[in-house]
Amino acid sequence: MDRLIQLLLIIIIAAILSCCSSTNSYQPNYPEHSLSRYEDKLWEISERAITDMQKRGMFYSDSKTESLIDSIFNEFLFPGTISHFRINTKILYSGTPNAVAFANGTMAVTVGMIAYSRNYDMLAFVLAHEATHLNHRHGLRQYEKTKRQETGLIIGTTIPIVDLIVATGADAIIAGYSRDQEIQADTAAISTLHSAGLKPIESCNVINVFVRLSNFYDNPPSNFLASHPTYSSRIAALEGQIKCLPNIVFENKFEHYEPYDQLAAPFRTLLMKILLKEKKHEIASAFIKSYPDTGWENEAVIAQADIYLNTAKDSVAMVDSLENILASLAERNSSPDYHRIMGTAYYNRRMYQLAIIHLNRYLELAVRPKDRYYIEGLIERCENEI
Repeated sequence: MDRLIQLLLIIIIAAILSCCSSTNSYQPNYPEHSLSRYEDKLWEISERAITDMQKRGMFYSDSKTESLIDSIFNEFLFPGTISHFRINTKILYSGTPNAVAFANGTMAVTVGMIAYSRNYDMLAFVLAHEATHLNHRHGLRQYEKTKRQETGLIIGTTIPIVDLIVATGADAIIAGYSRDQEIQADTAAISTLHSAGLKPIESCNVINVFVRLSNFYDNPPSNFLASHPTYSSRIAALEGQIKCLPNIVFENKFEHYEPYDQLAAPFRTLLMKILLKEKKHEIASAFIKSYPDTGWENEAVIAQADIYLNTAKDSVAMVDSLENILASLAERNSSPDYHRIMGTAYYNRRMYQLAIIHLNRYLELAVRPKDRYYIEGLIERCENEI
């Protein structure tokens, strides 16, 4: 009888515990639980956004640089893997220096970020900053927050830029992280660089790039300023944290990598093409002045000539001015860009015979030029004027 009573008590207690542990009555007391129900959804939206961006041609394919960025991340910043994410680097075709951490672990670094960085340490800070957003699930927290406000996807960015806003569906938007999340990402990134033996002071140089560029853009909306740290406050916080770090002797951790200027040279050339296409001539001119003699001298000269060609108001002096600009161009007679620029200049000056010579030479030298039909149209107009 006593055993039967004990058995009945055990059954009753088990039933009570079963009721108490049901999903309906369980109330989680840690924030990650409330986010987990959104994680699959946010992952799915991120995958869809990346697929959509690929279809739109928004990524620049460079497997060598992508692998190099992956190695910086895995070998120096986070040996092994970060949390449960698998980092997958992509290069975003944008001239604005930035990086985007998607919720599915994809790290998109812009052409501008690679071009504006002066060394691997600057690029490493941006990667570490974005990795913090991933590891601390900032995107999930923002998504959970905005979901209650009936908005859509949140993908954080290092700085606010209009260029990176991508339409990925009616329920998707891109916005920045909160002030606290940005500060947390900066703080963690500094510690990560220091632990890896990289120079934390380069973090301030990254923010200073944003400061210089901000002079060319309109002010962000007031609600953004209310929720995000200013550049000056970020730099002050970074400098304060760096002063508190233990002193160590920093070595060149990237001595076996190709020189950074050599890596960045094609991206600086590509940046010029992007800026000129977007008619951002002031930004392009400022960049050329800030990054002289860094492995892309010929491309810088051509970009400077293109800027003059697109902005000069005095057509009379155009030819002589462009000849002076292009004087330092190596092997200019075999440069298709030299003949394209001079041919266009002669056309503007109504010197049609010289224009035809240069424009035809451009078509001979250029490899599958995208502007072939435009140049052929100029040649035809010149011939009609003679």
